[in-house]
Amino acid sequence: MAQTKKTILKRFECLWCCNKYSSNYELEIHLREHTNERPYNCKHCKKPSKSKELLNAHIVIHGEKLHSCSICEQQFHRIREFRVHMMKHCSRRSGVHSPYYRCTPVHNKCSTRYYYYYAF
Repeated sequence: MAQTKKTILKRFECLWCCNKYSSNYELEIHLREHTNERPYNCKHCKKPSKSKELLNAHIVIHGEKLHSCSICEQQFHRIREFRVHMMKHCSRRSGVHSPYYRCTPVHNKCSTRYYYYYAF
């Protein structure tokens, strides 16, 4: 059987904790954990970040709230926050029965999780 996963060489090693990374950029970001360096600042609130990716994830909170609950009208910036909120309306978890919302179990090897869907 052929191997389908590509082996990634991790040749950049942290001198402080011996973690290894596949690129010098990843190592530089990791080193900021040890030095507490935060070179990127939010243009809206000046919150410092250790990487551009984390800064971009933070900047979302300054924009429009794109996710809105159809049951209680609460709004959210991030989809994961919206999904966590929607679980509060799940009849299996909270006992609340909504005509707009149903919760269904999805079984996998690791655990049983409940995913919501809208019942239109």
